[in-house]
Amino acid sequence: MGGDVTYLKAKGRPCFLAAVMDLSSRRIVGWAFGSDRTVNLTALAMQRAILRRHGIRPSVNRPRCYQDNAHMESFFHSLKTEWIRGRSSATFAELEAALKAYIRFYNHHRLHSSLDYHTPEEYERLVA
Repeated sequence: MGGDVTYLKAKGRPCFLAAVMDLSSRRIVGWAFGSDRTVNLTALAMQRAILRRHGIRPSVNRPRCYQDNAHMESFFHSLKTEWIRGRSSATFAELEAALKAYIRFYNHHRLHSSLDYHTPEEYERLVA
């Protein structure tokens, strides 16, 4: 499992998305969205992931090895370029709905070259 927090805007005000990814299948297994970047936001994303998965191993970047979290950085980049760009005037609720829709799309419809062009959902079924 890997996780990270990214910065977004709703009506020009800062907000944050904390997400947890199954690094094997690239599925987003837990996420939380809020107006403050707090431990509670990260903990909520992790709790949601734990309710769905077991055997979580924490992933921590080694000093000066930023590529250790490349999976999450790639997810956030895809989210922002494919879905969020141009939505900076969205309200908090509209942005939260857009995030929910994108994560559903990402897990169930978006093909990943690293998964032999399967979706995370398909990949999990194939390796089960």
